[in-house]
Amino acid sequence: MNGQLGDSFTIKPDQMQVFNPLLILCLIPVFETVVYPLMKRIGLPTGATFRMVFGMVLVAASFAICGFVELAMEERVAAYNQEHMTTYDLDTLPNINQLHILTTIPQIFVITCGEILCSITGLEFAYAYAPSSMKSVCQSFFLLTNAFGNVITIIFTKQPKEIFISTSCGPELKSELPSLCS
Repeated sequence: MNGQLGDSFTIKPDQMQVFNPLLILCLIPVFETVVYPLMKRIGLPTGATFRMVFGMVLVAASFAICGFVELAMEERVAAYNQEHMTTYDLDTLPNINQLHILTTIPQIFVITCGEILCSITGLEFAYAYAPSSMKSVCQSFFLLTNAFGNVITIIFTKQPKEIFISTSCGPELKSELPSLCS
């Protein structure tokens, strides 16, 4: 994706992650003062279960948006290849012809709204209905599921494996697994 902003600044894909916590900090007060009262006024349920389910629906919608962005990127590659009689792929397409990195902002916004509805409501739910002696334990288990999700992401992503292998290839491992430690 094209991350150029002007002549001297480039946004890298990893830097887009900063938008999620910033949006969370900005949107929590908006949800508390505008969205939830508006939901009550319209007649939508505002209970924890409804908010969590609606949050999960928003998370699923953000993945659909991500799919459409991916299709648009692949369409650009195909159009460029057809026009210039080349065989570029997503990684090698010239930067000027790629979608801009800021096209991921809508999906980040939608997944952040889903996260606010689901995660924060889940933590409130765990705190409100747990006995006094179990409030901390319930919240810690709620957050532990997030940690397990992050571990699963690490396991299934290629780049962290490469980083792990390259940093853990001592002399004894290099002799046993030379193909991995090259």
